[in-house]
Amino acid sequence: MKLFNLTTQQILIIGKSLFFLLIPFILIWVEGQQLPSISEYYHYQGALFGLLLGSVALLFFDTGFNNRNRWFEMTIGASMIGVVLFNNHDYHVLHYGFAGYFFLGCIFNMICFSSGRYRALMISIGVFILLSMVGGIILDWYSTLWMEFIGMVPISIHKILETIGKID
Repeated sequence: MKLFNLTTQQILIIGKSLFFLLIPFILIWVEGQQLPSISEYYHYQGALFGLLLGSVALLFFDTGFNNRNRWFEMTIGASMIGVVLFNNHDYHVLHYGFAGYFFLGCIFNMICFSSGRYRALMISIGVFILLSMVGGIILDWYSTLWMEFIGMVPISIHKILETIGKID
């Protein structure tokens, strides 16, 4: 199937990347309230939490499996599985270790696996994600949920632009 000259695989990755951005809103809508972080929804909507974050893992597994030059993305997908398997209350260190690896792994992936032509842009995006973490965790400007969402936006945009060949 071709849509805007994109392959089915590209359309699926773009769809998953956009779906990734909807996760906080889906969880808020289903639970009927905003919790402090995406991880907190595990304790209220465990199956949905696992399904949604599992779809994120698949997004990274697909890219890493289908393009062996993107093997590192499979480790990012595995970190998301770790976030799902080890909840934030009972396995605090493991859970946040996997979550940290996810965000830092995405930054590393964008910077180290980009061409020199886009390296400065990728470094800027990485700094933006890190600053969003500082704003949420250290400065307490917003909840962890919104910190996570702010970090998710450039990751999703990067996946989409990479998929359609606008960046490499």
